[in-house]
Amino acid sequence: MSKYWIKLYHEVLDDPKMGRLQDNLYRRCIELFLLAGETDNGGELPPIDDMAWRLRLDPDMLTEELIEIERTTRIVRRIDGGWVVTKFAERQDADTGSERVNRYRETKRKELQAVTNSYKPVTNRVTNAVRDIDIDIDKDNYEERAALPPAQIASEVYGPTDSFDAMKGAIESLIGYMIPPVPSEVEAINAMVAEGIGSDDLNSAVAFHREKGIVVRGAASLLKSARFNKAQRTQANVKAPPRSNGRRGPNPNVFEQARKELAEREQ
Repeated sequence: MSKYWIKLYHEVLDDPKMGRLQDNLYRRCIELFLLAGETDNGGELPPIDDMAWRLRLDPDMLTEELIEIERTTRIVRRIDGGWVVTKFAERQDADTGSERVNRYRETKRKELQAVTNSYKPVTNRVTNAVRDIDIDIDKDNYEERAALPPAQIASEVYGPTDSFDAMKGAIESLIGYMIPPVPSEVEAINAMVAEGIGSDDLNSAVAFHREKGIVVRGAASLLKSARFNKAQRTQANVKAPPRSNGRRGPNPNVFEQARKELAEREQ
């Protein structure tokens, strides 16, 4: 353990044991943590006289404070011939790899939630939009998030979708909340504009997700469905070339080409 610093956890702010202490005892606990870290012996504290000199206190007063802290919080306790900070060594151990990963994920989740909560709903009709958007959902928490209700559809979109802002606004009016400015969402919106995704394609994509009970988390989650809808719409609009006998009818090669283009875009 370092002789220059200790871990002081954020949860101290919400710890009732610490919060109910008098101000002088609260400060004394922090000083005891620092002394235990400096001693570097599993939380063991220096002798009373040494601590009193270091903290500029009367030894008898310090002893009374230690007894009061032990009685009310058990943060410190008496051992043979001295005092020790309870569970100090355990709390100061190095984090495991999984603990570091979990802490990093929690930090990123809170950052993204803060960005999302800074936007106001697009329409008053949406009262229970998705509150927690996590782009990097892993298998451990997928089922919990998938149980969230899908965002309500405010209305169908009939306006233009030929620019980034128009496409973003169209999607937001469908899913009922603002799209956060994260790279995956920006990339998906740009792709939709470049590929000519239309309002009908978006309407059908959102309707498909709702029918299947799939949570709509933004533009990225709609991209594949919108592409498929556009491919189908393109096929329906293709005029079949005349047959060899002069009659017009469907040409299987046209539909095969459309399927190939869709597969290439999905890759």
